[in-house]
Amino acid sequence: MREVASDAYEHLRDPQAGGAWGLVARCARGAPADVVWRLEAGMNTGGAGMVGVLTSPLSYVRYMLLMGVAALALPVGFGLGVAGFTMAVAAVVVPAALIAAPVLYRFDALNMGPWVVDTLPEALVLMVAGRALFAVELVVVNTLVGRLRGVFPLRVGGLRLGR
Repeated sequence: MREVASDAYEHLRDPQAGGAWGLVARCARGAPADVVWRLEAGMNTGGAGMVGVLTSPLSYVRYMLLMGVAALALPVGFGLGVAGFTMAVAAVVVPAALIAAPVLYRFDALNMGPWVVDTLPEALVLMVAGRALFAVELVVVNTLVGRLRGVFPLRVGGLRLGR
């Protein structure tokens, strides 16, 4: 487990490291090197360490646990990625459509659930609502990024944001 803790420590200090997937990849890539290092360390101590690593069930349990966590993290990460992308697209499209309502209502009536927008005053109300929704979205995203900046440092060009 010290190897995984070491990988996590190095990952947090690496300015070009990815997010959670970067940490999982670093641990997965580092597992063979950790095993080789343990084998070499065992050979230098007369072979007792190497035999201990190869015959200890705990070594295999740790490796399988790490691979199991990685296998479980893939679907969760995929689901979070799809949900995040869907939310980002909706956050751009919905306010844009509402703001464009005064132009769009002339071509065809806009059906907004139980409401039908077919006059200019109704379309202007939608435009104001779209601008308000966009402002609220900007505040929410700005707050979220501000809180996550302390957890996940960001590097843009030569400027480092966060920790």
